[in-house]
Amino acid sequence: MPIIRLCKSIKKLFSKSVSIDDSNEVEAFNHIVSEESTKEYDFENFRLVFQQKIKGKRRPKGKHNGSLGHWIESQFGVSHNSIPGADLDGFEIKSGSQKGTYGDWMGDWYIWYDENSCIPTRNDFLRTFGSKKRVDRPERYSWTGLSFGKHVSDEYSKSGQRMLVSSDNDIRIYYNFLYDSRLEKFDIIPELIRNGDVMIAQYSREKMSKLVKDKFGIKGWVYFSVKKDNVDSLYLGHPFDFEDWIEWVKSGHVELDSGMNTDTSRNRQSFRSKSSFWKDLAFEIIQ
Repeated sequence: MPIIRLCKSIKKLFSKSVSIDDSNEVEAFNHIVSEESTKEYDFENFRLVFQQKIKGKRRPKGKHNGSLGHWIESQFGVSHNSIPGADLDGFEIKSGSQKGTYGDWMGDWYIWYDENSCIPTRNDFLRTFGSKKRVDRPERYSWTGLSFGKHVSDEYSKSGQRMLVSSDNDIRIYYNFLYDSRLEKFDIIPELIRNGDVMIAQYSREKMSKLVKDKFGIKGWVYFSVKKDNVDSLYLGHPFDFEDWIEWVKSGHVELDSGMNTDTSRNRQSFRSKSSFWKDLAFEIIQ
């Protein structure tokens, strides 16, 4: 059984028989969770560094959203990186005030990968399924949540796209000409993909399982929360695996924040959850 679901099961059973107001009982429950999930893990270093070097410090002013995370990582001696695995000795370090990112994880298949596709290139993909959003860049096309909806849904976006999880737990994005309400669709959509659902992107279970395990399935994770530009609290989290994560995708707690556009070759496919969701997952809060 995945660790995080084991902890939730223990909590559910425990809460049926004790009062949450009884501090001794709460302490006993925390001991059970600790014994099952973190007996070999040490979060003490994070507690100490937070209290001594980070708590109450004003977030650095950077040109991009990752500047806070880079500064926090530097307090632990971690240099700026884009490694696929966990940041520090099996622990993944996250931070933010509104959302926390699992990873910038591009799909392992897009429709232009098919050599027989009527969408032969990445730029053709963006012009066909994306949109023009920037007034200051009138020739730039981007494929974002506005195009496909960000979350798993039974409904199609105005661009005729939707994200779903298959029976094999692959994340897929489909296009359907019938549900495309764009006036220009007859000019930009090839006739070969005008009938029924057409898969245009996939993030396979095989790929995503490894990415989630390598980042979050080793020793756990920590989340530094920001309030009014100050790092005000630290949340400690148990390891979780793909089976946990894909359920969060299905329930809509995980979104795909895509920044793929014609101005750059970087695909920018970030999976994220709201800060409140990360906080709900934590087993300990330090303020």
